[in-house]
Amino acid sequence: MYTIAYVTPEQVETAPASVRKIYDAFQGKEVPEPLQLLSASPGLMTNRFENIQYYMSHETLSFPLLAAIRYTVARSCSYNCCTDFNDGLLRRCGMQPDDIETLYAYARGDRAETMDTGLEDREQKMVRFVVNAVQQPRPATTEQLDELRAEGWSDKDIFDALSHGAGMVATALIDTTFRTR
Repeated sequence: MYTIAYVTPEQVETAPASVRKIYDAFQGKEVPEPLQLLSASPGLMTNRFENIQYYMSHETLSFPLLAAIRYTVARSCSYNCCTDFNDGLLRRCGMQPDDIETLYAYARGDRAETMDTGLEDREQKMVRFVVNAVQQPRPATTEQLDELRAEGWSDKDIFDALSHGAGMVATALIDTTFRTR
């Protein structure tokens, strides 16, 4: 699956304790492939897992919003593994395929207005901001930030959402580089 040494679920018994602990947290569920790849560096794997836990308990960024950020960013950089995974999460959150397509079109700027997708309008605007920032990095304008603030987002929320999207870009780059062809 990858061209660099990493720990598969079958090898976990011989892995460092920090890797075993993370694999154990999945309690028999499938460990996502990109997380398995991170076992190549147990310290970075621990760091990423702590990052995942931070977002899982985020006080304002909802699970569906975070899945939508990962989905739209992964799709915008043609990272199919995480596009498919997060599509499944969005469907389990109640979104239909048309909702997901509409959200993606809005996030890319192909639609001018938010639509009923299962995410609040303010969440869709956050997704759009993140996708725009990772696709075309440049300084955010005061108007962009003020629009998000007017929707009730704090600067911490905006920072955390963009950091989450940027993390998906980093994951896509690392996974693509080491994935077998």
